[in-house]
Amino acid sequence: MCDNNNIRNIYIFITITLLTLTSCLPNNGQEKVATKTHFNIYIVSDLSNRVNNILYPKPIQDTVIISAYIKNFDSVLHLGNRLINQKDRLQYQVVNNEFYNLMPTGITDNLKIDIARFDNEGKQARRIEYVKKSMAGDLNRMSGDIDQFYDSAAKHQYGADIWTYLNNFSPSNSINKSDTATVFNLDENQTIHNKISNIIFLFTDGYIEAGLYNKGYDLGQKMVNVIRDEYHKSRMHNLDQFLDAHPEYSIKPLTNNELKKVNIIVMEAYDRSLSKSGAATTHPTDTEILKAVWKQWMQKSGVPIFELHPYVNSIQEANAIFYKFLEKVQNNKTRS
Repeated sequence: MCDNNNIRNIYIFITITLLTLTSCLPNNGQEKVATKTHFNIYIVSDLSNRVNNILYPKPIQDTVIISAYIKNFDSVLHLGNRLINQKDRLQYQVVNNEFYNLMPTGITDNLKIDIARFDNEGKQARRIEYVKKSMAGDLNRMSGDIDQFYDSAAKHQYGADIWTYLNNFSPSNSINKSDTATVFNLDENQTIHNKISNIIFLFTDGYIEAGLYNKGYDLGQKMVNVIRDEYHKSRMHNLDQFLDAHPEYSIKPLTNNELKKVNIIVMEAYDRSLSKSGAATTHPTDTEILKAVWKQWMQKSGVPIFELHPYVNSIQEANAIFYKFLEKVQNNKTRS
C-alpha cells in the first residue's frame, strides 16, 4: 500500500514529465490561432399596419418564420464546430415601443435567451444542463409571448420609426466585447479568439413611413414613385449610380457608431408595385428601389453586412436565408 508521501511523489513526477513533453514538442515557431464566432441575435418586428394580412397578404406570416428561427437557436449554438463555452444570445424587440406598455407585466423577461450568462458562473456543466433540459421550454415561451405582440398589433395601430430605432440601437454589453483565451494542448499551443457577431433580423416591409416626410428620414410609397420617375428621366442605366448622383433621394445616414459592429438583414419586404399574381407592373419595381436605397443607407451608416429580402414562400426558404446569412457573418474577417 502506498503512503501519502509516495502518492505525492508519483503525482509530482507525472506533472513534471507532462510539462517537459509539452515544452519540447515542436511548433515550428508558429503559434496556432483559431477564431470562434458567437452570435448575438436580435429578432426585431415592425408592428405597423404591415402586419395586417388583409391589406398586405403574404404566403407565410412573420410569427411562423420567427417561431422557426427561435427553434433554430439550438443548432446555432453548434455552428462553426462549437461544442463548449458558447456565448450566444437571442433576443426579441419591437420597433414600436408603445407595444411594450400593452403587454402583461414581466413578459419582457421571456424575450431573451442568454447562453453567455454561464461565463459569469464559470461552469460549463451548468450551460450544458440548461441547453439540454431547460432551453427548449424557454424558447417555446418566447415564441408564445411574441405571438401576443402580434395579437396586440392587430388591435392597435402604431407607426414604426425605424430610423430612430436603429439610431438608438446598442448591442447588449454583457457579450459585446471580444476576448481571447489560450489553450495548452499536448500537441500544440493554440490561441482562440472569441468573436461576437451582432445580428439584427428586421421584419419590415422595406418602406419607411414614420411621418417625417421630405426630410431625409422616409422611404414611403410617394418617395419610391418619385425616385422611379426621376430615374427614368435621367436615362441612366444603374440605379445605384443614380442614387449616388442624387443625394436628395437618400436616407440620412445613421449617427450610431455601434452599428459598425452590427449586421442587418431585412426580412419580408413587401413589393406594392406587383400585381396580385406577383407580376411586375412597372420597372424598376418597388423592391429594386427599396434594395438600392437601403443598401446605400446602410453602407453610409457603417453597417458591415446588409441584405434585404422580399417575403418568402416557404419555411424552407426562410431557413435557408437564416443560415446563409449567419454563415456569411461567420466568414467575415472583421469584428462585427
